[in-house]
Amino acid sequence: MINSQIKNLLLKVGKILNKSKIIVFALLVIVGIFTTTVYSGVTFAYALEYNGEVIGQIKDKEQYDEAVKIVNEMMDEVNFEDVASTPEFRMVITNEESLLTPEGVADGLVKRTSSIEKGTRITVNGKTAAYIKDVFGAEDFIKNYLDNYIADKDYVSSFVAPVECTDGYFLKSDFTSFSVFEALIKSLDVQSVKTLKEEKEIKFSTIKKRDDTLPFGSTKTYSKGINGLKYAVTKTYMVNGEEVKTEFVGDEIARQPVDEVIIVGNRGNYIKSSWIDTLDAIWPLQKVKGQNISAYWGDDRNHKGLDIASAFETEIYAVQDGIVIEAEYDDGYGYHVVIEHEGGFKTLYGHASSLCVTKGQKVMQGELIAFVGSTGMSTGNHLHFEVIRNGEKLDPYYFLGL
Repeated sequence: MINSQIKNLLLKVGKILNKSKIIVFALLVIVGIFTTTVYSGVTFAYALEYNGEVIGQIKDKEQYDEAVKIVNEMMDEVNFEDVASTPEFRMVITNEESLLTPEGVADGLVKRTSSIEKGTRITVNGKTAAYIKDVFGAEDFIKNYLDNYIADKDYVSSFVAPVECTDGYFLKSDFTSFSVFEALIKSLDVQSVKTLKEEKEIKFSTIKKRDDTLPFGSTKTYSKGINGLKYAVTKTYMVNGEEVKTEFVGDEIARQPVDEVIIVGNRGNYIKSSWIDTLDAIWPLQKVKGQNISAYWGDDRNHKGLDIASAFETEIYAVQDGIVIEAEYDDGYGYHVVIEHEGGFKTLYGHASSLCVTKGQKVMQGELIAFVGSTGMSTGNHLHFEVIRNGEKLDPYYFLGL
């Protein structure tokens, strides 16, 4: 409208000047330059007045509504409209850079509303316990209180009942004094927990593998074992500074152990004794129906012992007095026992389902040492029985008096 009035005024001036086209054209150019300079980068807006003060300029009234929504989201149980004054809007021409954001308007409204103030709501176990002004720093106070509750810094303290701090805008009439807030916090039960981790070694296991190319009884290390590492975790609990319990939580594995692998020689000089160099041995099994010799020494498989088929869990006995020098599992013999006797003799009992003796144990002739099974390289329940003398495997048939 202003631009049009200026143009009309200039046209009238032009008529007075004998309607000189040159002068009119020059004036129109001047007007164009003037209007471009004045109106470039400006916009119509509203000056927002609230409680007698100008908060700033906003693009439209919808921005005020958006600012009210922001304030309401930060208020507790009270609508801003219920405590706010009536705003006034006055149209102005301004630069776009001068316009406030809805967040800026919201901040201005709160600062100019005398009945509300920024602060923190404290809830205990889900229920509102207090409101505290923002300047007192409720969260920092609580953190510092818990951090220094126990002198031993290994303890981590927390309230037994959940305590939460929520920032927002609240009625000033709801705020408590700092001393009341402090007394509330110090009245709450506090649990302190110390976690202790004790470093422990995990011993590696030894796996024995039989090798028919090495002399019987010889050994060599295939791969070295490496101990693992674990932490035994315990927790000590205190309530209000008094210790109430200590409990074992469990083990945290930091590094798994690596098994040691030992190769054990299993090659023997298969001698069929022409003499009865007897062990004065007894039959190594409980006599049950259906028992029979299923494989003899030195058959087409170059068999190293005597296989006696028998029912699962048939009792296995020591054929003579001696000392157990092996009672373990390997891939070939499965669960097995080796007993050392007088005169350089050893007897081996293989493929057991389970063992009844341990390494280093003294056993008597006829003593229960294991049960028949089919562990290791086996296709059925049986006892694999061997006799070894000075590293040489002998035909067990003769030593059993068969």
